[in-house]
Amino acid sequence: MAQNPDILTNDDSLRKLFPPSLNSSLAGNLTLPTLRTFCERLIEYNRKLCQILGRDLRWHAQSHLKTANITGLHDKQLITLRTTLERQLQEHQQCETVLNRQVLDLRNSYSKLSQIPAQVSSLFTLTRTLSNDTKAQEASINQQLAQIEAKIENINLRILAIEDKVRPRTSTPIEDFSTGFIENLIEFKLSTPEVSLNSVPESQPNDQPEADSQPADDPPPDGHIITSLDFTNFLSPFNSNGDITFPEWLQKFEDFKDQQTTAWDDETTIKRLRMCLSGDARDRLLKVALNPNPPDGASKPFHEVKDLMLASYRKDGGQAIARAELAVLKQRHDETITHFIERLTRLVGRLDPEANSATREKRVFEEFMSRVKDDIATPLRLSIPENLEQARAKALAIESINAAANLARTDNIAATFATAVQALANASISKPATSGSSEPRATKCFYCARPGHWARDCRKKKADMANRRRFPRPSNRPDYQRFDRSSPESQKPARLLTP
Repeated sequence: MAQNPDILTNDDSLRKLFPPSLNSSLAGNLTLPTLRTFCERLIEYNRKLCQILGRDLRWHAQSHLKTANITGLHDKQLITLRTTLERQLQEHQQCETVLNRQVLDLRNSYSKLSQIPAQVSSLFTLTRTLSNDTKAQEASINQQLAQIEAKIENINLRILAIEDKVRPRTSTPIEDFSTGFIENLIEFKLSTPEVSLNSVPESQPNDQPEADSQPADDPPPDGHIITSLDFTNFLSPFNSNGDITFPEWLQKFEDFKDQQTTAWDDETTIKRLRMCLSGDARDRLLKVALNPNPPDGASKPFHEVKDLMLASYRKDGGQAIARAELAVLKQRHDETITHFIERLTRLVGRLDPEANSATREKRVFEEFMSRVKDDIATPLRLSIPENLEQARAKALAIESINAAANLARTDNIAATFATAVQALANASISKPATSGSSEPRATKCFYCARPGHWARDCRKKKADMANRRRFPRPSNRPDYQRFDRSSPESQKPARLLTP
């Protein structure tokens, strides 16, 4: 609180009002003038004292008023603070009530969650059992397919041997090379212990001698030619309209060349290359790569021929064609993610053959995200993959989920179709017989093929439908066959629902 400056000097002012000189005036003889002067000074001092006291009283009044105002303001603030604290206390009590209720709900949820491990364990056991059964069936089917393929390959080899023996011999170098190639290949395949010749009938046409077939236990020749029979029955000629580009085919040709026991020189390699080319590729080889007038009858080295051929394919607008194909490229409806990525990778490689692997993979990733099918593109973009591997994994997962959904829809369609067929069968059974026989037709279920009940009352059908709802089929089920109207199995509605 500010102090009045006049109050600080009140003591001095009062001392000045009654100075010690008055005492000397009173000590002497009082005369009328002295008394008059004393009275005047006394009156003057009293007036000043009254002024000082009045000013002091006004200052005290103002101080009391300010103090009252400040005290009232503090009282209002205290009241407001008290109201705020009471409101916060009520909110805290409400929060405490809500928290207690949530804690109680969490305890109930935890009691329910404690029962989940047992259920998960039982479900895992059942899933593992189903997986083992599926793997066993798949292994059995694969084994049977391998045996069938081995028998077919053995039969094809015997046919090749018979045709080779029957075909008249020629003296051209190309035919000699093909004949020797086939003979070495047949000897190599027949000497392999993985193929059983006992399972193939030994009967042959009457006009063929017994010596036409190679014995299985003869020792293989020293120099085997490792061929590409496991892929496309020899090295297939290059096709300009095929899926494979010339640089990729040329790389396979070099791999085939490197597998030969006897190394090919440049002249032999170029002759083999010319034999495997046709159409535009052969014209390029003759016009661009080969020297029309070689000195001393010699041809160019193979590495120069290779460089010239690759350069001719790079200069003829191959990148423009690849760019045009990429502009309209989209994943086909029946094309898998793996096959689409392989096709896209080949096309990007044609677009920029000299790019490094990182740049090419980034370009494939960008094109894949924008050209995949719509039912896969939408959830794939929401997952925000960072590279091609993540996009491939997530796209394969989405593809499996879509396949499972399509399988469920197919089951529903098959069930509806079977119900309609059963209804038609019931309608035909309910009609009177026109053959003149008085015996009623026997009731037969179209689902389990057992007499005595209809499909709508079949217990096996109800159990299978319940199992499908509880345990949906995986998309890669080995014994699943897509419904095909052209197949004989599609004419049997009961087999469409067989799990």
